Amino acid sequence: MSQAEKDLLNNPPEKVVLMYDAVVNLINENSNINAMKVVDITTRAGIGKGTAYEYFSSKEEIITKALMFDTMKKMQSLKNIADSESKFEQKVMGVLDFIADNFHENRSFCQLFKISMAAYDVTDRFYQEFEKVQDIVNCRQMEEIQDQIMETAAKEGLITEANIMKRRMTFNSQVISYSLLLLMEQKNTAMGMTRENGKQFVLESIIKVLN
Repeated sequence: MSQAEKDLLNNPPEKVVLMYDAVVNLINENSNINAMKVVDITTRAGIGKGTAYEYFSSKEEIITKALMFDTMKKMQSLKNIADSESKFEQKVMGVLDFIADNFHENRSFCQLFKISMAAYDVTDRFYQEFEKVQDIVNCRQMEEIQDQIMETAAKEGLITEANIMKRRMTFNSQVISYSLLLLMEQKNTAMGMTRENGKQFVLESIIKVLN
């Protein structure tokens, strides 16, 4: 990915932000990303259709980067949650509650998760664009959140594992498992586990695996 493409995520011009916001708003209003057109995005953003092609090569690139940009903003909200809570359990529950709230109320957040898990039927072009950007989207900030939460657990004497990568892998796997529970809940699939039970299971599993 070129520096110019990275800048569209890390430091986007005002018109690009307007397009990103337009995509997120359209998705949250239940627009299908496969059916969405460039003119739908630019009309909602209040700019000319030609402006989109000054920055992007396709609607798939606009939509994918919009979803990623929105996720980057949510990473900051997660960091604020982790910073504001003092106890390990409070930090984990805060993160899981944030994910649940956005999963059901913010369709763009849910859409990105479904694409990443190949649980949403999109064109190959979308997957290609997703692969371009997924590794650069503020992974460091997510790792900092994970590390802070895990270090809190260690200081509280809840975990003994010192390997940072093992801590991150454990945290990630449990968050993904909880997200799958939310996805099944959204599809009204019988799960045999409530959301609250799922949160407690995540907490207990992290402690168990890292001891």
